[in-house]
Amino acid sequence: MNREIRQMLIERARLKAPVAYGIIMQQLGLDNAIKEHRESLSYELAEISRFEHKKKRPMLSAMAMYEGLKSFGPGFYPLAEELGYGDAEELEKKRFAYEMQKICNAYWKDETNFKAYANDLADDSIDKVNEPDFFTQDHNYPKV
Repeated sequence: MNREIRQMLIERARLKAPVAYGIIMQQLGLDNAIKEHRESLSYELAEISRFEHKKKRPMLSAMAMYEGLKSFGPGFYPLAEELGYGDAEELEKKRFAYEMQKICNAYWKDETNFKAYANDLADDSIDKVNEPDFFTQDHNYPKV
């Protein structure tokens, strides 16, 4: 699990300020034009949320969105379904991702949670299974 991305998402949750996929890619030196880079970010976001879910914490990947911060990649809702939150289509209709952002905000703003879990170590037993594509190349992200 990429700890740098996880830390960024935790900080964004504390600030109540989602981050664009493109900004995460820039900070990691990834290029949206390269399929493997997009797949890498999608994998990392999914792995982070699986890890958090396993620890009974909210889906941190809800803090990452398309540029303009108005929508989520197509992999978010299938991942939420995989984690047991309900049917992906229904979750999308109910705007579940925005509710999850609020839950992340409250959870990580709590100093007890932040101090106890912000540096939680990754569990290497999480497998790379059915990684969702959180975003597509169709969106205009700055080139790195």
